[in-house]
Amino acid sequence: MKLNKTLTALAIGASFGLSGQAFAAGTPSGEQITNTVKLDYSVSGIDQNQLQDQAQFIVDNKIDMTFSTALSGASTVIPGNDIAPSYTLVNEGNKAQSFKFELAELNNTFDAPTISALTLDAASDASCSVGGTAPVKTITANPDATCIFTADFVFPTKEGSGLAADDNIVNGDTFVLRSKVIAVTDAAGATAETTSNANKNDPANLNTNELTVLAEEDSTVTSPHFAYNGEIIVDTGTITVSTANFEGAAGLSISVKVINDPICNDSTSANYEDSNYTVGTQTPCITTSGYLPKAIPGALIEYTLTATNEGAVPATNAVFAQAASDITYGSGPATLAIQAGSLGNLASAFSDAGITPAETNDGSNLSVTVSSFGAGENITITFTAIVE
Repeated sequence: MKLNKTLTALAIGASFGLSGQAFAAGTPSGEQITNTVKLDYSVSGIDQNQLQDQAQFIVDNKIDMTFSTALSGASTVIPGNDIAPSYTLVNEGNKAQSFKFELAELNNTFDAPTISALTLDAASDASCSVGGTAPVKTITANPDATCIFTADFVFPTKEGSGLAADDNIVNGDTFVLRSKVIAVTDAAGATAETTSNANKNDPANLNTNELTVLAEEDSTVTSPHFAYNGEIIVDTGTITVSTANFEGAAGLSISVKVINDPICNDSTSANYEDSNYTVGTQTPCITTSGYLPKAIPGALIEYTLTATNEGAVPATNAVFAQAASDITYGSGPATLAIQAGSLGNLASAFSDAGITPAETNDGSNLSVTVSSFGAGENITITFTAIVE
């Protein structure tokens, strides 16, 4: 019987075993994914040797994260004080990653605050750590780790130096604090991560090189829609500057009245003992003839200054100053309106009996200093001058 070598029947059973198959999301970067395909078949009922082949590739590094701040509602801040807003950073990528943390005041209204420290909360994942070389601050975390931290910083004492003027910050100023995390290549935080533009399907990269992909959508780019970067920016709610405040209705004011003049002084009812009114009870003169004091040369003028701290915090070293040279007349060059050296009869009364204002007066310049002018506290200051 001649054997017909023609295959009259061919049965092929193909088994494609996709060992270890998984979508890349969640698979650690740098892992090699291997796919093995198998072919089983028989000829004339006789099993043939199984055939196999494999395809492999390296999982790339997907840099992704979420970032938020608990300082979302309205709040207040005192210039020069420490503030420690809380932040939450989640590493949603597939590799341990470092992120640089930055603070910058929105629209440069004020100078950017200086970060003094990042402090991890106890609720953070164990893999979270802080690092960086001053002034750079970084957070490093494993995949899926949640890092909760506070950023301790000192609020500036000046409005933005990038503006036309570098002014003092005053009560009631408002701003929004902008915070940012940037994916960086290491915990030192010097270099930002970038997406690799290499062709992954190049044999040199497919199964050998782990590439980097930034997966955080760039909110500042509207076209193309697939623009991605390695940073997230979050803004706080409105923050209001709270300071001592002497600018309200009961803040700082000064009033003046004439209490004596040379004509009155000739009368025994003047209650002054010399021609310069430097000694006496300052009783307003009313002569027996009903004469009232007038603002004539030689008249004694009394100024009364009142001030109330209408702010929420104390003012420190509040100095109320008066120079004789600031009492002038005329629309042209200022001309001294009072007799030289005639500032006198300085007296002050502060609402806090435990604090004694410090007074100085040399006849040409006087001052009253309150070491701590508490919220709601007030002061009354009186002094006199003689019209030139």
